[in-house]
Amino acid sequence: ASHGVRLVDAPVSGGPKGAAAGSLVSMLGGAEADLDEAAAIVAAWSSKIVRCGPLGSGDAVKAVNNALNAAHVLLASEGVIALKKRGVDPAVALDVINSSSGMSLQSQRLPQYVLSRTFDFGFQMGLMRKDCGIAAGLVETLTPTATLIPEAFRLMEAAEAEFGSAVDYTEAARLLEQRAGCELTSSDASSSSKREP
Repeated sequence: ASHGVRLVDAPVSGGPKGAAAGSLVSMLGGAEADLDEAAAIVAAWSSKIVRCGPLGSGDAVKAVNNALNAAHVLLASEGVIALKKRGVDPAVALDVINSSSGMSLQSQRLPQYVLSRTFDFGFQMGLMRKDCGIAAGLVETLTPTATLIPEAFRLMEAAEAEFGSAVDYTEAARLLEQRAGCELTSSDASSSSKREP
């Protein structure tokens, strides 16, 4: 401040498509006066701007958001692996889940990025592990009884160690596949669209 420098944090969410379209969600943290000026700049790439609180708040929200993202991928993958071993085709399982209360944005993406074996959503494993680590540090400090976000971080850390930092974060599903000895492939690629009348 003594040098006339002010700071806000303004992480974003929305993925590669949102960045290309200029429709990202920006999470701002900082003093209100600084946020007023920053919002005018951030609007250039944002469809939504949220003032999260004091400096660092935007980064904290972003980290928790991404930890939830990773956890949803891991939970959906783990559940569908078990269902496949039970005899349910993964595409059929996800068709039901994605039409029901267990649906999440990430479970909706599993057919395109995991069942297809493309693993190409467009967000690197190392970046997701970093954000999960920030979220894990936050909850472990402020809510020491927390277990779920720290476990998601540990799994992303293990996936990064196994597959590298540069691969897509959806490859975390492969870690669970390896541990379970079961690959999330569908016997009928069109089965996800088959519904009873």
